[in-house]
Amino acid sequence: MKKLSILIVVALGVLVACQSPKQPDNQEVKGFSHLKGYQTDSIYDSVAGVYVEIEKISFGNNLSFQLDSMETEGEIDSSIIEKYFLYNDLPTAQIPLNRYVVSENYELFIGMIIGKSITDLAQVYETNDTAFLEMIETEKVIRLLNHHDSLYSVRYLIKKNQNYLFSFVSKDSAFIYEKFQNNETPANRIF
Repeated sequence: MKKLSILIVVALGVLVACQSPKQPDNQEVKGFSHLKGYQTDSIYDSVAGVYVEIEKISFGNNLSFQLDSMETEGEIDSSIIEKYFLYNDLPTAQIPLNRYVVSENYELFIGMIIGKSITDLAQVYETNDTAFLEMIETEKVIRLLNHHDSLYSVRYLIKKNQNYLFSFVSKDSAFIYEKFQNNETPANRIF
């Protein structure tokens, strides 16, 4: 009987030791790696000469998009989908919303372009969008500057392993115009 009691106590001790302590629901966890869709990775910063941890979200066909320090992945619900299609819907193109990212100054919608090349889609935007302002085209990225109601947007049509739409929307016209003129496109943050 004594051996059985000792065996039960030892077994319970091992069972308790193997369980991880539960974190309280209200405890704040730093970083975003605990959220669905977020991943962390390390990249080498050649200026500082060190590896830095970055936060990224997966999207599309096995790609990742690096979030900047002010961006977080937003929850996609019916109001976000409605807003996305208000600014990005074209009757001749299928561009379902894949990811939604929020920041203090803007919202970023990431859509997958189905059945159209980025050049064809840019022409559709240019002819169908009465708020179209300007276009800059390079080999794999087309930038489109738009104004709709009180919101401004810069759309990037990007060719990677598939065609994607990155649409930055903001009330801050100076921010959007700076994004449009800047050579730092979302394509530089895809890997």
